[in-house]
Amino acid sequence: MNIMEKVVILIDEYDQPIIDSYVKGYYEEAIDFFSKSFYGSVLKDNEYLELGVVTGILRVAKENIFFEA
Repeated sequence: MNIMEKVVILIDEYDQPIIDSYVKGYYEEAIDFFSKSFYGSVLKDNEYLELGVVTGILRVAKENIFFEA
């Protein structure tokens, strides 16, 4: 039986390996791998992907963008 169903991918804390690579001195290699190889083929060019969810651990902004202070 050949069942072709699309998949859902959850990548939690995607930015931690990038942070570690920066601290340990191999940032450029990590960015090349994650942006071109891994995330590109898994999330962008994947015809079998139904949904992709990516979460990070870094705070993006301190201000609330929906309300004026």
